[in-house]
Amino acid sequence: LCGTALAQTPSLKPGTFENQPAVVLSNDKLELTVTLLGASFAKLLLREDAEGHNPLWEPARMSRESGGRAEFRGSTGHFVCVDGFGPVSAEERAAGLPGHGEAHLQKYETRRSAVEGRAAVLTIEALLPIVQEKFARTVRLVEGETVVYVDSRLENLMGFDRPVNWAEHATVGSPL
Repeated sequence: LCGTALAQTPSLKPGTFENQPAVVLSNDKLELTVTLLGASFAKLLLREDAEGHNPLWEPARMSRESGGRAEFRGSTGHFVCVDGFGPVSAEERAAGLPGHGEAHLQKYETRRSAVEGRAAVLTIEALLPIVQEKFARTVRLVEGETVVYVDSRLENLMGFDRPVNWAEHATVGSPL
């Protein structure tokens, strides 16, 4: 009985994804791997799925399986596109802005990693130097739920207001 209770406690632990640092949040229903390069939701597993299928897009794995070079670049699974979505203009490229913005290429710092009540909570944050913004994401997994709660915040560090281009790039991959 004690072992069952401990196994159901939400948890956070250091992990890796494609040899990159990550944090693994889990509860009794889900396990979510969040990369610290790009803040991507790289792997989402249902605990009841004995085969461990990850429904999220894994380009490095797909490249490896097809005989190509497997290189992790931050854009995998569900990733954030700030400040930009899709290709950049010639002027943006000349300024160093990559496609889909720079948020998915930054190294994120852990600001909070804790079990709070019945929830595993992770807050990570990164500075986006080209667009002068700070992006923070808080992820929660609550015991007994198959829901991932996400609170993302973008702070403009410039001295004036300007429009932003923000997209959540959720991609389903093989074998699903």
